[in-house]
Amino acid sequence: MTDTQKSPQQNAREVVLNIFPELMMGKEYQKISVQDILKRANIGRTTFYAHFASKEDVLKGSTERLRDSLIRAVANEYPTNIKRVRLAFSLHFFKHIISHHKLYDDMVGRDDFFMLERYILKILTTLVSTELFEIPHTHEQHVKLELITQHIVGALWATSKWWLERKQMSAEEVNDSFQKMVLPGLEKALKNL
Repeated sequence: MTDTQKSPQQNAREVVLNIFPELMMGKEYQKISVQDILKRANIGRTTFYAHFASKEDVLKGSTERLRDSLIRAVANEYPTNIKRVRLAFSLHFFKHIISHHKLYDDMVGRDDFFMLERYILKILTTLVSTELFEIPHTHEQHVKLELITQHIVGALWATSKWWLERKQMSAEEVNDSFQKMVLPGLEKALKNL
């Protein structure tokens, strides 16, 4: 079944994931009810629960969709026969942040921002660790790779929040600066595992 031939059930899931950011811009996460989602998505309760266990499951699904789109973007940019740049997903992540800045602007500083941040940090950790843990390593080196992963994720997220406050650089410029700051240290850390 192609994207244009999705079943009504698959389309309902996509509709919910598409409208959820709009809901979050207009209302604090804690104040969004499943009924709000149903009304905006124009679906029934049974359809909603066929795809999601709760509204937090929708938030999780939204961030997982972001993760999947970052993975696809890198795969499209670097076919299997081309050696890819380390942390190649970072450019696409910055493009996402910049293209969704209104959502992030609205949420930064709100009490519910931690919910979104938690899931974003989780997908960034998955993306970085997936790449780093491809490197053959011992059990002792595993802990060091976890620490390196957390350092990179922290730098990536801090850079994103910095950009949200200023909005003075393109995604390419932010990524270029990020890569120049992070990659030399990463390469050195990996050599010294």
